[in-house]
Amino acid sequence: MELRQLKYFAKVAEVKSFTEAARYLFVSQSTLSQQIKQLEQEIGENLFVRNSHRVELTDAGRAFLPPVLRTLNDFTFSIDTVRRLKDTKSGVLRLGATYTLSLNMTNAIRNFMRRFPNVKVEVYNERMDDLMLMLDRFQIDIAFTYSLIQFYQNVTTINLFESRLKAVMSQNHPMARKEKIWMDDLYHCRMATPVPGSSEYKALENILGDRFERLNVELEIANISLLLNLIASTNLVTIIPVDFTTSSNGLVALPIEDVTTTLKGCCHTRSSNDLSVVAGDFIRMLKEEDHFIV
Repeated sequence: MELRQLKYFAKVAEVKSFTEAARYLFVSQSTLSQQIKQLEQEIGENLFVRNSHRVELTDAGRAFLPPVLRTLNDFTFSIDTVRRLKDTKSGVLRLGATYTLSLNMTNAIRNFMRRFPNVKVEVYNERMDDLMLMLDRFQIDIAFTYSLIQFYQNVTTINLFESRLKAVMSQNHPMARKEKIWMDDLYHCRMATPVPGSSEYKALENILGDRFERLNVELEIANISLLLNLIASTNLVTIIPVDFTTSSNGLVALPIEDVTTTLKGCCHTRSSNDLSVVAGDFIRMLKEEDHFIV
């Protein structure tokens, strides 16, 4: 059994396609299929159910995947540990953030890259549930979300900051001249929100309750940059739990007077034993300095 066979197996299990996995791994599909077949012969079990549409894990494949992911992560961790012996840090830092929280990460990422120029940084924007799944599968090192609603085993959570919900609108919107905003003001507006399933959407549901259902939502969107661009150029209004500079973007962000509940921005990692060296450096940097100010 070879390490590359485990890598091939994990990638096919992730993308559920031999063609896509081969493209990602830069090998031919025949080579990939041959290596998977050899792995199955050595184990004595079929790992995948193959059909014309997609590839699915068998029961044996599902049982085999978690230890394979741990093995691959242990290998990466071992290489990272050896590299740490050098004066110059290197490696890969994989970060995942929900859509609005990514706005708060600018300084943190910039300062980390300045401090560790030889570390490659990968940043993924996904929904909270998808980020926690990626964390469990060792596809990212750190997940940034708002407070978790459900419990996840073997996850360590660090609270970073608190933020109030704000109504965000164009500087040209009639309400932008108001000194105070109330929920009653928003019921008559054309609203845009993050997509269902995101931690921001769940936060709106949990904090606003029945008041959320009264909003006239015309747009649900995952891309936060596109959302803010549309807000700046239309009369749409959004409610998001984030602190960021709006004046340069043609936006106004007003706290909602009758919504005072704050949200906690958090980062999540697997247990400390699974934390890579560079991920540990990033966590220590966050603790040392207030990097979540954009």
